[in-house]
Parts: sequence; structure tokens; C-alpha cells
Amino acid sequence: DVRAVLEPLLPQWRSAPRLATALLGQLARLRRGELAAQVLGLMRDDQVETNIFHYSSAINACAKSDSWQLALGLLSQASQSRVVADIIMYNSVISACAKRGF
Repeated sequence: DVRAVLEPLLPQWRSAPRLATALLGQLARLRRGELAAQVLGLMRDDQVETNIFHYSSAINACAKSDSWQLALGLLSQASQSRVVADIIMYNSVISACAKRGF
């Protein structure tokens, strides 16, 4: 379970959110989109700051793992979390959709 593994890190992430960015970036390199989305969800649920870097990394992980629907969902969640999407986020979502022929 993601929560059980990451729960000890959450207090550190609250004071230094860039630590979570590093994990999400690594998950993108490993093409683990679903896991990146779960980590981002855990962060939101536990009131850890989520920012453009977190969403970009998670969306990139989804794009690399051919999870276009998840990438679109995270883009929507970013906007609901008042994170303003940038060209990198949009390009990652477009890339994910293009891989599926959309």
C-alpha cells in the first residue's frame, strides 16, 4: 500500500515539498504513471502542498506509461487545485493522447 510506505515521509514533504517532486520525477523515468497518480493523491489527501512541478511530473509519468486517461484526469485535478497548467503539462497530455491515436 502506497500510504503505508510513504506515510513516514509526509511530515518531511510538508516542510520541503521538493522532496516529493524528486520521487515523482523518478516515477516518471520508470514509466509508473498509476503509482505517480497515487502518490499525488496521497499528497492531496494529507494536505501536502501540490504544485506545478508535482503535477507535471505525475502527468509526465502517465504519458510515458501510455495512461492518457489518467493524464487528462490529473490535468483536470491540477486546475481544481488552483495549479495553473503550463506548456509542459499540456505537451505531456497531448503526447499521451497521441500515443493512443487521438
